[in-house]
Amino acid sequence: MPKVNGTYKMSAWNETTLRDLAPPQKCTSVAAPGTFFGPLIGEAETFYVLNYVSADTGVFSGFTLFEGSVGDLKGSFVLEDDGTFDTKATTSKWTI
Repeated sequence: MPKVNGTYKMSAWNETTLRDLAPPQKCTSVAAPGTFFGPLIGEAETFYVLNYVSADTGVFSGFTLFEGSVGDLKGSFVLEDDGTFDTKATTSKWTI
C-alpha cells in the first residue's frame, strides 16, 4: 500500500470538556481547522476525542475531512487519525 508523509498546521484548537473524570483525567472533544503541506496540499477540518490520563498526557482518536490535492489528483477524502500526546510530542497515524 502506498504511503505519504505530510504536515498539518492547525489554525485553531477548539476544545470542549465532555466529562471530568477523577482528577487529573478528563475526556474532551476538539474541532481543529487547518492546512496540509507537502505531498498533501489542501484545507481540512479535524474532529477528535481526547482522553487525558494526566494533566498533559493522553490518547486521541478522530477524523480529518480533507479537500485538496495529492500530486495531480484533486478531490476529498477522510483520514482516520489516532495517536498519543505528552509535553514533548504528539504522534499520530493517518489511515485513509
